[in-house]
Amino acid sequence: FAFSFSRLLVDFYFIFCTTVVHFFMEKFHLQKTMVPEEAAFYWWKRLGPSLEFGAMHAILFQMAIIPATMSRLTIARASNTVLNNFIPFNRSQRIHIHLGYTWAVIVIVATIFFFIFFGKLCAGGEQAFCDKFSSEIFITGLVIMATCVVIAITSFLRDFIPYEVFYIIHHLVFIMYALSVIHTLDGEKGRKDVSSRSQTFIWFSAPLLYYMCDRLAMHMHNNYTTNVLESKLIGQDTGSRMITMKTRRPALFQFKAGQYACIKFPEIDPHWHPFSIASCPNNHDHLEFYIEVQEEHSWTDNLWTLLRRKSLAAKDEGTSGDQGVLFREWNLDEIKVEVMGPYGTRLGNAQSYSHAIVVGSGTGIVPIVSMCKDHIRQLLRLNPEAYFHEEDENNKFIQNQPSLQTQKG
Repeated sequence: FAFSFSRLLVDFYFIFCTTVVHFFMEKFHLQKTMVPEEAAFYWWKRLGPSLEFGAMHAILFQMAIIPATMSRLTIARASNTVLNNFIPFNRSQRIHIHLGYTWAVIVIVATIFFFIFFGKLCAGGEQAFCDKFSSEIFITGLVIMATCVVIAITSFLRDFIPYEVFYIIHHLVFIMYALSVIHTLDGEKGRKDVSSRSQTFIWFSAPLLYYMCDRLAMHMHNNYTTNVLESKLIGQDTGSRMITMKTRRPALFQFKAGQYACIKFPEIDPHWHPFSIASCPNNHDHLEFYIEVQEEHSWTDNLWTLLRRKSLAAKDEGTSGDQGVLFREWNLDEIKVEVMGPYGTRLGNAQSYSHAIVVGSGTGIVPIVSMCKDHIRQLLRLNPEAYFHEEDENNKFIQNQPSLQTQKG
């Protein structure tokens, strides 16, 4: 996959550079017929608009590709097909980040060049270029750049700001798409061929429409309401804490090891939060999540508080470990949770290899746990006697544990 991703970047930059050069040369030759050789600032007028034209289409090229990297349902479904052998769907988020930063850099550089180019010609007595600073295309351009800078900064700081803030601000990208259409609308009154200048809509209308359909399909067909089966709170109320939670698995929820789901607790807030699935894909009873609790007043801290508040129905409470780690296990069937997914790609096709090395740290081990559970289940199925013997041993263990027996019931 690393080789595929590198090759994909090479192909991307080749197409990217070809796009810039093509539209630069197109505008450069057009300017030759429009700008007399004896005109003041001749080369500035030849090169300036050509560079802006090439940069504009480089931005449009980015805007046309980005919606494809956000179509989570399509990526999840396509990753389970033969296309996954040719397209690195597991790198879609990395590709999305790469495209976003490239887009932001081009927008900022193009805006800086705009000020230099038009400022120089305006200072040289070219009134037409001075008027550009008060035009609607200049104002919308500044708003686009400001929005782009905000998105880029919050994306860079995504590991240090609340997820809800990052998620909401990231939706400003749709405002940028709308501003891009307004930005290129012709302001001349009486012009009939408005579409000749409004090129942005032509470039990204189809990808953006596809993304909207993908997102609509997510909420219509992959959105389930279920309940919490059991929860374990590990840790003290301060310091390192973790939640292991099992929810009832919807009948139509099918996933592969390594994929994730978005969960939402209406009792906390209306936001979705993505978490990797730790349970075995062949276990049709429940979905299991390992959630690391972050700082105070974060969403995970609110989840910890919610589960603790529901502790009136606690079946077991005790202390274990040398560090005085508090361990609670509760049956919390009355808590409703919404699950949407699965998304992402599988961790790997373990059945194609005789050996595998998997590396994870912290909650990054969650998809590895799911893969190991799936692998063990597949091995046990090869030996039915051992498989059913383990199932029988598990049932005997549950029968000997009153608290577990109550929870399973």
